[in-house]
Amino acid sequence: MKGAPSIRPEDLTPRFRPSYMLWSMPDTFDAARAVRFEVERGSVHAHGDARVAIVPVDAFDAIAASSAADAVAASIGSAIGKRVATRLGDVRGATIEAVTTQLAGELAVAGYGALSLERWGRALVLVVEGSALPGAMLEKVVASALAAASGSKEVACATLGRDASTARLLVASSGAADRVRQWIASGVAWGDVLTRLHTDAPRGGYS
Repeated sequence: MKGAPSIRPEDLTPRFRPSYMLWSMPDTFDAARAVRFEVERGSVHAHGDARVAIVPVDAFDAIAASSAADAVAASIGSAIGKRVATRLGDVRGATIEAVTTQLAGELAVAGYGALSLERWGRALVLVVEGSALPGAMLEKVVASALAAASGSKEVACATLGRDASTARLLVASSGAADRVRQWIASGVAWGDVLTRLHTDAPRGGYS
């Protein structure tokens, strides 16, 4: 997979050329209450009293190589998304920054990486740094979390690029995500992928 290119706002089509923006997530995630350890009972609980377990990173490599990888990642992501929804209440009325803040906090306390939000025109890109999850699992975890948080089954993610430290995931419909994966697999740089999406997408978004 090719490395991340240097993209400028003018590389996007003129119609969708708002300046690139990167938000630093507001410090509104309560990490102190995100996880509760009950040592005397030998249990760990996440927000909402769901029981969780601390798993060594090497275990994810074994899971990723198994037929259960997709189901495990979906389960992890769905649980995260439900906790996000519980914290925010009306997720549909929340800003994307508020949703991303809670999602970033959940991923961080679980050890899955540091998440931030980028926008390229109308393209919503989530950046995950230092993730312990293998590529396909990270993509599925994030997509499942967003789907569970929003209550929409149409949310999907496609990996635009990943190196040793950073992964970029485009948030789109399942159809658009499939097209992105095909373009990336054929060698199209992710900056050009975003340009194609801006050119081809209907006014309402990527489908």
